[in-house]
Amino acid sequence: MLSVGCGVADFLLTEIALENANRSGVLANRTVKEFKEAREVDGQYVVSVAERKTAATYGSAKVVLSPTLHHYISVYCKYIRQQVVSGQNSSDELFLRWLGAGLTSGQITKSVQRAWSKAGPGDITLNIV
Repeated sequence: MLSVGCGVADFLLTEIALENANRSGVLANRTVKEFKEAREVDGQYVVSVAERKTAATYGSAKVVLSPTLHHYISVYCKYIRQQVVSGQNSSDELFLRWLGAGLTSGQITKSVQRAWSKAGPGDITLNIV
């Protein structure tokens, strides 16, 4: 289950990054509550992420999800994320490490790099995206 969960999270994080071009901190700080409160706008789901480095200046970040990607993340929450949620060790962040703590922005970048490496040679960071 570990490698499947990591592969799924890597895929989802890469899809979100490619569709939105947010910095890794926005993806690291997204909570389950924010995901569940996504509002539908013109057939897309808009998630507001309150915690980010420039929130005081620019307000919450917006992450736009296609209906398909929104569905994939819902499935991830229901079946995969639940495998690592364990009472006191769980975090509110949407994407978690296997010990239940939230991912750091550096770990988000590594997830995207793992998924990207499967497509061929070349380095990628979210700043490049």
